[in-house]
Amino acid sequence: MTLWHLLLALNISFALGCGLGAAHLEKGGVPGYVIATCVSLLIGVGGSWLTHEIGRRVYVGTREYPEAKQDRAFRLLYVAFCCYIPLAGLLNGELIVLLLRPAWLRG
Repeated sequence: MTLWHLLLALNISFALGCGLGAAHLEKGGVPGYVIATCVSLLIGVGGSWLTHEIGRRVYVGTREYPEAKQDRAFRLLYVAFCCYIPLAGLLNGELIVLLLRPAWLRG
């Protein structure tokens, strides 16, 4: 397992953790946890697939460049992905709160 695959797995788990944490804070019950899990997995897996595709395209695009330029491109890609993971988790948590808030206000 490479660092890239570890970051992909971290992206999914961070989105899932933030979504379930938001469902817990909103007291959504079992339906809230189900909604949070589905939305979080969709965002986590979708974001991981998107960043995997971006990484593949960067790899293909920088194949003919010197190794120093390839290294710089991948370091920037790692930094961008590390900044994306908490942002995606935060936005996922906010989305879960917006989805669950009307459900528990009605009941």
